[in-house]
Amino acid sequence: ACRAAEPNGKALVLKVRGQTLWRGDLEGATKTLSQLSPAMLLEDRGAFKACRVHGWSGRAQQALRAADSISGELVKDIQYPGPKSVLLATIYDMQGLPEIAAVEWNRARDLLAELWEEDPTDRTYNYLRALCFVRLGREDEARDAIDLAIRLNTMHHTMWPGGGLVGLLHDL
Repeated sequence: ACRAAEPNGKALVLKVRGQTLWRGDLEGATKTLSQLSPAMLLEDRGAFKACRVHGWSGRAQQALRAADSISGELVKDIQYPGPKSVLLATIYDMQGLPEIAAVEWNRARDLLAELWEEDPTDRTYNYLRALCFVRLGREDEARDAIDLAIRLNTMHHTMWPGGGLVGLLHDL
């Protein structure tokens, strides 16, 4: 007789992605997160997914705890390779705490400036730079970052946070 295989962490993380982005099933994604091992939730991929699911579900404290599991300043995940401070700022914005969010947006902007100097053609860094400027109310810098990204053909659609180019232009 065959036994059903236990789902592994990577498969569960992929399932969370499908439940959130493809089906909009935050309740199902929350259930799937509860099946992840503590070790997987400490890895950037698991922590990012948990942060997003809890944030989108309005559970800010759980989202912040998940973000705190990310050990460095940069999240190393194929879906979101960017500053942890962007995640934190987004959560604080969702909580209606703009002063705390601004601290994180500024931290992200500074880190992205360093990363952008290393690789000014990086799609994610260009998008996130523009997002930081928009969120900080720095319209001219946001427009310059968006214009540069468009000229370099590096502006891309992203599902977290900001809604891609249309979301940024809407917020300007």
